[in-house]
Amino acid sequence: MDDNNFWRRAEMDGNRSERRMNEPVERRKVQELLGHVDTCTNGKAINIGATAFTTTLNILSKTIFSVDFGQYDTVSSQEFKEAVMALLELGGKPNLADFFPILQPFDPQGFVRQGNVYGKKLLTIIDRIIDQRLQSRLNSSTCDDVSLTNKDVLDTLLDLIDKKRIFI
Repeated sequence: MDDNNFWRRAEMDGNRSERRMNEPVERRKVQELLGHVDTCTNGKAINIGATAFTTTLNILSKTIFSVDFGQYDTVSSQEFKEAVMALLELGGKPNLADFFPILQPFDPQGFVRQGNVYGKKLLTIIDRIIDQRLQSRLNSSTCDDVSLTNKDVLDTLLDLIDKKRIFI
């Protein structure tokens, strides 16, 4: 076996093991999606775009924060979804100030103002989640200097901040 094939195979195996770590979250979210589709088969139309968005949002939010930001049929978590969708729509619209830079200070279409409003909403929600996590970490018991955490991206970042490996 030549060296190139060996390293390609090792790289593929490494990618497979990384995928296995996320597989339970992805599998649960796909099962939730299928459950939602099954409940909608009684003649009710399914909004494929909103359903796909909710599934993707939940996979990402569960990986990063261990929290579901979206629900399929409820209004809970709509604040986050609406802010994300509004920012995506704003980013997709043509902005006159991009074509005529002299107009940038005036923000003729109000994109900067609207983006700031929705951006602040998102940051407020994320700040609330971080504050809750910090509070739960303070209240949780520790065993041998190992805190009982969710081991998601947020916990990893908070651990790095605690160990002074990254600065904010």
